Amino acid sequence: MTQLEQLGGDTSPAAAAYRDRIRDQFTQRYDEQTAAQAELDALTASQPPAEDPTLLDELPYAPALLAGAPAELRASVYAAFQVHALHRAQPHQATITATITSQTPALIDALTADPRTDHDTAHPAHTNPPIPAIP
Repeated sequence: MTQLEQLGGDTSPAAAAYRDRIRDQFTQRYDEQTAAQAELDALTASQPPAEDPTLLDELPYAPALLAGAPAELRASVYAAFQVHALHRAQPHQATITATITSQTPALIDALTADPRTDHDTAHPAHTNPPIPAIP
């Protein structure tokens, strides 16, 4: 813009060509900035929601809640969290791992939205046997 001001009232063909070139460059830079902003907006809109670390505070309650759940529901939850148990008989040790992936929240949301998982109201007379201890 400063360069355009320096031309002042010069109306020569060279000054007009110079003005046109500066305007073309400005238009090109403006179009590039607009396209970059549109791409940034699209990328920002498609990002998954931020994780909620406060859900980790609920983990200590999971064993008590799962103990009374039907076997099918427990199996689905274990699959969603990719729970694996490794038992070593000789030292009497068990190692249990759970993996939280980017698909885990969607799987848990699907489980909680599924009316078949609401076993307390769907079949109030059903009870679940206690989980036997691992020898």
